Amino acid sequence: MATDTADAPSLDRPHDAIGAVRARVEPGGPPPGYVGRHVCSVAYTHYRSDPRVRREAEALRWRGDHVTVLALHEAGSPLVDDVDGVTVIGLPVERHRSHDVGGYLTSYGRFFARAAAHLTRHPRRYAFVHVHSLPEAMVFAAFAPKLARRPVVLDVHDLSTEVYASRIGTVPAFVRWAERLSLRFADRVVTVHDDYRDRIIARGVRRDAVTVVLNTPDDRVFPLLEPVTPKRPPTLIYHGTIVERYGLGVAVRAMAEVRHRIPGVRLELIGGGDFRPELARLVAELELEESVHLSEGSLPVDAIPDLVRAADVGVVPFVDDPFTRAILPTKLLEYVRMGRPVIVSRNPVIERYFGDEDVYFVEPGDVSGVALAIEQINADPTEAAQRATRAQRFFDEHAWPSVRANFLALTDEVAPR
Repeated sequence: MATDTADAPSLDRPHDAIGAVRARVEPGGPPPGYVGRHVCSVAYTHYRSDPRVRREAEALRWRGDHVTVLALHEAGSPLVDDVDGVTVIGLPVERHRSHDVGGYLTSYGRFFARAAAHLTRHPRRYAFVHVHSLPEAMVFAAFAPKLARRPVVLDVHDLSTEVYASRIGTVPAFVRWAERLSLRFADRVVTVHDDYRDRIIARGVRRDAVTVVLNTPDDRVFPLLEPVTPKRPPTLIYHGTIVERYGLGVAVRAMAEVRHRIPGVRLELIGGGDFRPELARLVAELELEESVHLSEGSLPVDAIPDLVRAADVGVVPFVDDPFTRAILPTKLLEYVRMGRPVIVSRNPVIERYFGDEDVYFVEPGDVSGVALAIEQINADPTEAAQRATRAQRFFDEHAWPSVRANFLALTDEVAPR
């Protein structure tokens, strides 16, 4: 295992961390005589800050394939860019973040049209097309390559029915219909954990057509660190999308409960999203400006590891809804890998991989439960480090090299070189 360094960058200066980890060169690569394929990945996301899309694209590039990613254009970046050997084409569509379903559909539609236009102009260029959800219907952007007998892989990060149920409380019939049709259109379906695999099979996809590729952190970016004993008072960190269902309001209110009992305790919230303005108002209302720090927005994946190094505890305090009942948060695995004890809301998926002896489970939405877990860590940091050590047993079976091998084996089945 690697160990922490004493000069980890401050959480107040996240730009210092950008590019600090990925510059390391990973051994291995394409086997002798490997003939690289041309692969296209389609993802309605910002490529640099989406760990799954980036991790899988770089796995193919590491293998020796030529990878083109169609993603949302990021301000300040060229429309066509090389990111660690992957060609990223930024489609000029603004990402929509609100509860306005019409706005989402408009933004998705514009991205879909541009991605479909690119693939229609080049129906035979790519050995296969790898489409990421949401939404699953984005898979139809690969209609022309499909007609040209190029395989299409649909990578299901989240299921639309669960997301709609979370955001608006009901699931329109057209969403259920589009989801099922999309799953059946794909030649193969990849998803993020066993629970989603079971749900996808229940929606009419053959069992042998569904493969689980866990969101295991890339070990080049998130090194396996020896767990360290948290400081007193601890600094907590959350990084990711700032939306209400991820429980950031719960974390902020928990900080209001503990700040006088644990003077100097801090919470760092790193990310962007539609809940950020309301979260900022809550921080001001509770007079927590000295205890809670909100970043200005999302950061590249490369920036996150050094921020985690500078913190003591990861917090993943999502609330209960149809979506969060079936998630295995990537950030949870990243904190575990980097040796940080984690406070995490309980759900059946996470309980398949971690027990009460590994993490600090709290009930979803339980402010007092999060506050109590913070106090337990502050009172007994040695026990916190021991839990972090036990949690790392997850990587005995699910380290990225083995997960990557499964992913690459799937692509070889779909499109033999």
